[in-house]
Amino acid sequence: MKTLDHNYLSSHPDGDEKAVLSFSAAVPKNFNLPANPDGTRPRITLKATGENYLEVIQALDYIRENECEELLWELLEQVVTEEEATAVGGTSGAVTLLKTRTKEVILPFRTLSVELGIESTDSFGVKTSSDVELELTTPSLEVGIGMILSVTKPSNLVQAMIGLCPEAETEEDEDGEHHVLVTQ
Repeated sequence: MKTLDHNYLSSHPDGDEKAVLSFSAAVPKNFNLPANPDGTRPRITLKATGENYLEVIQALDYIRENECEELLWELLEQVVTEEEATAVGGTSGAVTLLKTRTKEVILPFRTLSVELGIESTDSFGVKTSSDVELELTTPSLEVGIGMILSVTKPSNLVQAMIGLCPEAETEEDEDGEHHVLVTQ
């Protein structure tokens, strides 16, 4: 039986080691990119680094809850130069520039980094804040954001948390199915 243990997630890894979650997905086939030398599709990656696994999961959930707005603006600042932004004439020019930069495919893939400040309150009312660093390696911002939205679906975050937690010391159920025990 697997456990979903919030105490475990909030205390691991121990010491100076950081908690790192990495996600990867093949670039969609509608992006006309050459295959890797071994014939596989190129991959988009998202690496999230924080003090412990619970903070990383909370940051990914925060992105989903806030519809990526903060993250999107920080990523756009990395693909649109200040000169381009100031040279745009009016709203329609800005919209065109943003659409162009969002869909633009860059080879080799670029890695965009964003640091998110996350505040949380535990069950005792104690507020804590932490920073979670995200690194997105993608051919375009459009496909990268799509991957982030997929990763941050609640069902995917729950599966990631369950996968991180230890197995309980109980025997498998008689029916042969695996169940999840939620502990606080």
